[in-house]
This record gives sequence, C-alpha cells and structure tokens, in this order.
Amino acid sequence: MKQLPGKKEKLLQIGEDITHSDIEKLLGEEAKPAQDTGEFVFSGLAAYTATDKDGNEVMLINPDLSREERIYYEKEAESKGIRIADPEEFPMIRGEFLETTKAEQYPTIRWNFEWDDYVIVGIPDGITNNFVYEFKTTRNKFLMYYIKPVALAQADLYGYFFRRDTKRVQIHIVEGGVTKTWEEGVDINHALETLDKFKALNEGAVALPPKKWKCKTCEFKERCGLWRKQC
Repeated sequence: MKQLPGKKEKLLQIGEDITHSDIEKLLGEEAKPAQDTGEFVFSGLAAYTATDKDGNEVMLINPDLSREERIYYEKEAESKGIRIADPEEFPMIRGEFLETTKAEQYPTIRWNFEWDDYVIVGIPDGITNNFVYEFKTTRNKFLMYYIKPVALAQADLYGYFFRRDTKRVQIHIVEGGVTKTWEEGVDINHALETLDKFKALNEGAVALPPKKWKCKTCEFKERCGLWRKQC
C-alpha cells in the first residue's frame, strides 16, 4: 500500500493484509539504537530520573559506566540539584541497567497478536532466526527460583507468537555477578495454558495470592484485594 486510505473503515482493515512474513522482514531491519547524550554514545540506558519514596526527584546512574561517563551524569544531577540514588532502591531500573551491559544483544521488535478476543503485545528482549531471548535480573539466588518460572512462561509466549521453536532465558544474579542460562524448546502447551489462565482471571476467576513477603515493596498493594485479605 503506497498511501493511507482516506476512510477510517479502510484504515482499520490494513492489518488484515499484514502476514507473519512482514514481521520477519521488519525484524531483519530492526536494530537497537544507541543513546546519544551529546558527549558520549551508549549502547543502552545510562541514567534515569525517578521519584523516591519521599516524593523527591532522584537520578540513578548505570554502575557499569566508565569514570568519565559517570562524572558527566554526576555533574548533570548536581546542576539540577537532585541526589544520586542507589539503583538497588529501584529494582526495575536496576534491571534495565544490567540488561545494557550483561544481556546478550539481539535484534527485537514490538508486535501485536490477536488471540481469542484479546490483543497480545509482545516485545522480546531478542529474537534470532532460531530462538527468542528473555533476560531478567534478581538480587540473589533465592529470588532466582521465583523469577525463573516467570521468565520461562514469558519466553514460551514469545516463542508461540513469533513462531520460534527454541527459547533462551538468562537470569543475572546481582550477588555474585553470575548469569544462569537455560536454552530449551518452546513449550506451546505452557504458553496456551498461561493465556487461558489470563482469560479466566479477566473473566472473574480468583487469583492465587503471592508470597506475603513479595507484597512489602509492591507499589499496587494498597489497591490489591488479595493483599488486604492476607494482611
């Protein structure tokens, strides 16, 4: 199609002409862009501003940056009058930092897939011709055993929707600096079971409560009915 349709009805029908081969074509052209600060070029997330528990703006700096790069951001934080926070205060951002330096780098793409009455949005950490890649971080080995089932399920979903037979999952353990790797076949039945469970919950089924200790730092616990029943 050389130009967009003039009518909204026709515009909504564009997706019907998109096939899996179009996904593969776009994936082949996809590359993670570098982040240009004006003085340095980084291959991923270098610094991030966030709000701490007291409502103050803080800056987090990727601990794997060089001394010169870190000084650049320290000066930027100083000029804005904000404190530099420890990434361990923000596990999600810590994970983004570590993915920049510890994860294997592969092309990826965001795509929307139709399943049942839903649209599933998939953004793997990487896709090759042979496998989908998922990378996660955790503070210690104990927590890894809770992260692993989530990572495997996520990789199975990616493998199912992007039509890959193999999944490669890595979990980086901060304490010790070790990265564990699992490479195995995509379990399509597991992916479909996960989707069915999601559908059931969306239609009113009662969710299994998480471990109580997980709720301590959860930002949604005050709105969570499961948490109120446990506390």
